[in-house]
Amino acid sequence: MSSPLASLTTDFDNLKDYFIKYKKYITGILGYKIDLKEDKIILSSLYSFDSEDLLIFNINKENIELVNNSFASQFNNEIQIYLVKGGSVPAFLSAVTLNLFNQKTFT
Repeated sequence: MSSPLASLTTDFDNLKDYFIKYKKYITGILGYKIDLKEDKIILSSLYSFDSEDLLIFNINKENIELVNNSFASQFNNEIQIYLVKGGSVPAFLSAVTLNLFNQKTFT
């Protein structure tokens, strides 16, 4: 018979393994590594050229706001079209992904 502590440890290990796989699959499907830190969502594109190329979003009760950094500023046109006018973070991320994919693949 296993102890309650051993059972909890096994459950925790199974949950940890599940989340590791979950993050791997989400990254593969969406094209972004996603990290959550306090009130920030930090995205790293699979197609970025540098590990410092991050899209950072501040989150609060009302909205999600893109942090202006050197990487994000490369996408001012996409920001205007998809975030400011369209109000769509998913459309913005798709446009950035296609832009980076095209740069890495076809140039």
